[in-house]
Amino acid sequence: VSGRADSFDLADSARAVTLIGTARDQTKSADLGEILARTQGVGIQRAGGLGSQNRFSLNGLSDDQVRFFLDGIPLEFAGFGTGVADVPVNAVERVEIYRGVVPIEFGADALGGAVNLVSSYADGTSGSASLQLGSFGTQRITGDLQLMDDESGAFARTAAFYDFADNDYRIQVEVPD
Repeated sequence: VSGRADSFDLADSARAVTLIGTARDQTKSADLGEILARTQGVGIQRAGGLGSQNRFSLNGLSDDQVRFFLDGIPLEFAGFGTGVADVPVNAVERVEIYRGVVPIEFGADALGGAVNLVSSYADGTSGSASLQLGSFGTQRITGDLQLMDDESGAFARTAAFYDFADNDYRIQVEVPD
């Protein structure tokens, strides 16, 4: 028996979609903003470090012109209200970037396109946790738990992350009169 993964079918379709796998980047201390910024036509501007405001642009269009989804659910309803750049990489299996026309299954009217974050699902019960440490006291803790009852088919999944950075250093400056 042989078959093809959904990502191969999507890549071979007539849709204007770019697929980005995150398996290689999950072992690095990077966030999704850094990975997406490497993609042609994608720009991410940050106002500061971890957790700061960011602006995502796709082929020059940004803000309300580009919509974000997690497994087809709008990202703001999925609990990631801070934006796509701060989503932990290990929470995402691949990223689908749709330029221009948004597929009908997303039900969105974004002029510039859409970004769908596809999370990975395993059969049965599983979980994972990670801790990332960086300069300036930066810490990122992520956790993921998935429960599945084989008899009833009931399924539940939860994911959480916590970001922290010191970002409050004393600076001595002479203030002119």
